[in-house]
Amino acid sequence: MNVGARRDGESHAEYAYRIMRTNILDLTMKPGTVINEGDIAEQLAVSRTPVHEAVLKLKEEFLIDIRPRKESKVSYIDIDMVNEGFFIRRNLEPAAMKAAMKHIGPEYRKRLMENLRTQKEIIEEGRLEEFLTCDDEFHEIIYIAANKPLTFSVVQRMGSHLTRMRYLIQIFNCYDFIPVSFREHEQMYEMLTFGTASDFSIDDYVIQHIKGFQDYLPKIVNEYRDYFKYL
Repeated sequence: MNVGARRDGESHAEYAYRIMRTNILDLTMKPGTVINEGDIAEQLAVSRTPVHEAVLKLKEEFLIDIRPRKESKVSYIDIDMVNEGFFIRRNLEPAAMKAAMKHIGPEYRKRLMENLRTQKEIIEEGRLEEFLTCDDEFHEIIYIAANKPLTFSVVQRMGSHLTRMRYLIQIFNCYDFIPVSFREHEQMYEMLTFGTASDFSIDDYVIQHIKGFQDYLPKIVNEYRDYFKYL
């Protein structure tokens, strides 16, 4: 497990939750990994109580399976939940984009531009494994600009299996979608800054953007069958 430093003001429970969640989402802790709360507590230099609290919270996000009198494990990726994640994003992200177009101010346009510069550097320098994190930050800024930060939290929590699928695509070195995704982010920034034509469909554009890597899914599922539920 990759362990980072505790942030200022972060409780032990928040720290344990953040580190465990990150390691599960980026597949450092692979599906099926047994959760040993004592070992994790030792690695994080905290007691078992905050680790147990984190485990219960991650269970609510469908990232850990807890079975009475049996070992707790990192959950396997569930294709039905991957599709649920797509459904949530397809319905919420166009609405967030429209709301942001009405409310976005200079501060958030600046943050989006800085994020785009980072995306460009990542591509130019070949640090493509960093792109997904930057991608998530770009979309988070849009939700915050739309005054919908809690909605973004819901998208992240309920889309956890989709997030792991995205990291699998990264592990599989399927980076073809990244330049296209970057250009679409640039276009989204322009929409937020200058608006769109009256006959332009925000819904269609955003839906096409978030489904850009779906073509890889059959290949990924076939290559990593041991990571998936009921395969």
